[in-house]
Amino acid sequence: MRLDIVSGDSFNPFSTRFVRPDQMQYRFSQAIDPSDWVHSLVDRFQQEPALAVIGPHGTGKTTLLHFLMPRLETCFGDVRYVRLSSWDQPIRPTEAARWVAGQRLLVIDGYEQLPAASRLAIVARLKWRPSETRMLVTAHRRQWLVPTFFCTHWDAEIVSELTAEKLAHLPIEQQNAMRQVADQLAQRFVAGSKPGGAATANVRDYWFSLYDAYEELRNGASVFAKGTTKS
Repeated sequence: MRLDIVSGDSFNPFSTRFVRPDQMQYRFSQAIDPSDWVHSLVDRFQQEPALAVIGPHGTGKTTLLHFLMPRLETCFGDVRYVRLSSWDQPIRPTEAARWVAGQRLLVIDGYEQLPAASRLAIVARLKWRPSETRMLVTAHRRQWLVPTFFCTHWDAEIVSELTAEKLAHLPIEQQNAMRQVADQLAQRFVAGSKPGGAATANVRDYWFSLYDAYEELRNGASVFAKGTTKS
């Protein structure tokens, strides 16, 4: 990820413009080669018309989609991307089914925000009507009739690396103070994880907390997390 340094007090490396999904480079674990991962996804589409990327809130599902889009466009050519939120108006089954028409690949970010009837309408169109269309979706949990291809999760090592890259843009004194806070907050977030990597907190909330801590630091306040001691 590239950060455009902003002079003066306006720069905060954890600002939304630096951590939103379209500005981040998705980081796979070292055991996964991104090119092989994409090839595996395309190969799996030969067997399944619909696949899902699942994981807890804030673990990089949308960031992964932004990483994938140029590669998917190379493979499929015609890609339709739909991002859904909880505040969107419900999508009717007939409208949802029309998303499939004429597409080589349909990508739905936030698939579980669709009403159950609309999800069924899409899957029925894909599975039971001959079509070259394929669908990739993101969701927080496993989806009926849509096999899971990949699971995102909190990876403490990768999160630490990404955080260090952001802190590297700060003056050395601020880096040292913020590293201590980052370590303290990371321990709290990891401790809040559930079995299987389903974190109660997530990368997005972690960085929002670091944003607040850096604002406090710039204003001369203590940046050490409540309930922790200064080492």
